[in-house]
Amino acid sequence: MSDQEKEHLVFKVGISGTFWDRRPVFEIILDDQLIKSGEITADSDCVEFHEFSAEVEQDQQHLVSVRFVNKTPDQTVKAPESTEENLVIAKDMLLNIVSLEINDVEIPIGADYGEDAKFGTYRVDVPVNYRGQENVTEIPGIKNLGWNGRYDVPFQTPFYIWLLENI
Repeated sequence: MSDQEKEHLVFKVGISGTFWDRRPVFEIILDDQLIKSGEITADSDCVEFHEFSAEVEQDQQHLVSVRFVNKTPDQTVKAPESTEENLVIAKDMLLNIVSLEINDVEIPIGADYGEDAKFGTYRVDVPVNYRGQENVTEIPGIKNLGWNGRYDVPFQTPFYIWLLENI
């Protein structure tokens, strides 16, 4: 494939960890290819940025994902006043997807954008009970990952045409 059939994109992923014991471990993936993996290095709830560039095929659907991989049940501690009807968490481990930029353009991800949060879906590895629903596997708009899983943001190339049509 020639260079003319590829588009050069620069990605900037802002993530943070909420933790009290162990630090969250993440993976950044582009089109099923692992770009970066590691442990959150910043203090709890402080944002760190991971930048990378890639040559992606033109006229294609693409997917950038951030995976949370090391959550275990002992990392969520319920408060003494917690009940089945009113769960109160004293301590937890989360991987927070703070921002995503492609070619210096911030992509509107997560619940911060309300109904406009069409870019990003949290897919849990194992079905969970979420807000009274059982066996939930996809949670659109949620960018604070509390279970192992991935946050997926689809986009298309040519990137700037996709921007004009979607943002």
